[in-house]
Amino acid sequence: MKWCCIGFENMSGEVGKRGAAVLVDASVGSETPRFFVQFRAVDAEVHARFPDDVPISLVTEIGIKFCPWCGTLLGEFYSSSAARMSHPELRIG
Repeated sequence: MKWCCIGFENMSGEVGKRGAAVLVDASVGSETPRFFVQFRAVDAEVHARFPDDVPISLVTEIGIKFCPWCGTLLGEFYSSSAARMSHPELRIG
């Protein structure tokens, strides 16, 4: 797999883990893949054990179009490999 930079490669390997990660959503029906920086208070497996009415944010995310480390236009650069990187099940919205 070819990466735009080492920062993006490292952060995409952290998806679903506690802390910050880059998340890709290339769900069927989407015209272009979507990219997010996601922040988790707990690992995804732990999050699943919390009741829905816990009054704290355990995960938050923000959409991005450009790599925060090198400025690469993500949808264009990863157009052929986004499906392999995709984890739509970990999205919060």
